[in-house]
Amino acid sequence: MRRRISAKILLALGMLVTVYSCHQSDYAKLEKAELAKGVKYDSLFHGIQFGQSKKVFYDICWEKNRQGLFTAGNLKNYVNYTLNGDSSQIKDIEMFFYPEFDSEETIIGMDLEYKYKAWAPWNEDLTSAKLLPILKDTLMNWYGGNQFMQIEGDESSDPIWVKVDGNRRIAIKAKDEERLQVKMVDLTADK
Repeated sequence: MRRRISAKILLALGMLVTVYSCHQSDYAKLEKAELAKGVKYDSLFHGIQFGQSKKVFYDICWEKNRQGLFTAGNLKNYVNYTLNGDSSQIKDIEMFFYPEFDSEETIIGMDLEYKYKAWAPWNEDLTSAKLLPILKDTLMNWYGGNQFMQIEGDESSDPIWVKVDGNRRIAIKAKDEERLQVKMVDLTADK
């Protein structure tokens, strides 16, 4: 458990350092302007939201599991949800998620990973690079607001796509050929 939390904290810090590395970049200006609006966006998905307790999160997941929507993910202790494709052109996408909790065990962030359900190393049409534009479009449909902007990662990493609306930041980065990492953060939450 402690190792999982440490890895998440390091990932979050790495993304934050990357995001803040450019002094008064377009991203920094956007974040400052969005926070100045004082608008709160707490809703994440399926009734899960920033500020909820760990117990409420588990209650929601238990109910969604009973409904057949959520299952135990095969990734750490993440929850799995499948976004079903609606044609042969649109493939099923797996979403794995688990919240980041503060010291009072309320949700202040959400770690997610997305991949095509039928991904295989030999299937070039189902790589994380092919999934990226689809995921960006999906998240725009779900959350609206500002468009994603590309910021550069460090020398060894792919670019990061980020959007900020009010207090909610969503960042997307390729983890590897199979998966995309997404981090949702409440920028106003006390860590």
